[in-house]
Amino acid sequence: MDYYILFIWRLVAPQVIGPFTNPQDRDTEAQKLYKENRGESGYYKLTVPKGTQVEIDCYSDDFLEG
Repeated sequence: MDYYILFIWRLVAPQVIGPFTNPQDRDTEAQKLYKENRGESGYYKLTVPKGTQVEIDCYSDDFLEG
């Protein structure tokens, strides 16, 4: 498995951080990010099969409004 952090800065801008070789390294990085950003952001564990390409992006307001 590959281990990532889905980090959403101020709940606006998503970013995938990783891959990490094990869950412990991922968790340590998540704690570091939390200390730097506190409650202003979202932090999510993302575990995928090894070698899977992970891509995250935002929808714009214009797109969602049609």
